[in-house]
Amino acid sequence: NGLSDYFEVSDSVRFTSEKVSNVAPGQTIKHYSPNVPCFMVDASRQCQQNELSQEEKAILAQSVIIDYGKRLSGYQQHVLAYRDLSVEGDASMAASSVFETLRWSERIQGANRVFVPDIILANNEDALDLAVKDKLTRAA
Repeated sequence: NGLSDYFEVSDSVRFTSEKVSNVAPGQTIKHYSPNVPCFMVDASRQCQQNELSQEEKAILAQSVIIDYGKRLSGYQQHVLAYRDLSVEGDASMAASSVFETLRWSERIQGANRVFVPDIILANNEDALDLAVKDKLTRAA
């Protein structure tokens, strides 16, 4: 399951005209983005136990991780700062703290990247799980 299961995925860049007012700021695709470049970590790189290269360690040493359900906890020792939206994977807790946590990541001295996990949803996930995935996708 990927975003294409829930959304039409397009790689074309589209902008709303400056003359069109948004009904709400949350409608923009990058609404949740921190002012530090944010990247989504593919599920294949989550919970990594493999040895990191020196280059990967150097990148992580200048990065912040915003995690969800301990998906990226294996990288915690290598980053400037780490925060899990919900260690237990509680979507209600995570959804209520995404925005504040993204703003927190902007205040980490020396951070030049933020990493968030790609969340793979099962068919039985609820609306809050989808909301967390959407917010993190909009941040990346």
